[in-house]
Amino acid sequence: MTETRPEGYNTTNSGPGFSAAIFDGGGLYTTVGTNWVLTPDLPTAQPGSFYATRISAHVAWINSVINGPTPSDSTPTLQSSADVAGQYADESNAVVDDTSKTITIALPGGSRFYRLRACGALTIQSIQVQGGNLVLAYQ
Repeated sequence: MTETRPEGYNTTNSGPGFSAAIFDGGGLYTTVGTNWVLTPDLPTAQPGSFYATRISAHVAWINSVINGPTPSDSTPTLQSSADVAGQYADESNAVVDDTSKTITIALPGGSRFYRLRACGALTIQSIQVQGGNLVLAYQ
């Protein structure tokens, strides 16, 4: 893990600048006091600085986050899109029945692609039209 210079870099002598791990700071501005000062762009690299820390010192915490328990809420959210590769959005009017593992929505006016968003892996098992509604069974 690296930490960049706290004062940052800039491409001009004004403005907020940016934080980065720079291998050649030549031609960029750095702060001296409250002013941006140009680092000469020389034929040899003008290295930036960074601070490193050992990840292994924090591996227990990292593993507790990665391997932590998944939330127990298994209720999915139905999402849909007009295009299979398009942007999916939550179907706010979908009614989820956890007991029967079904989701009911009004029959759409055109073609829609559906997916489930949940903490665990779920699949849509079937889609049926029932009385003007679309009923999706999931597992």
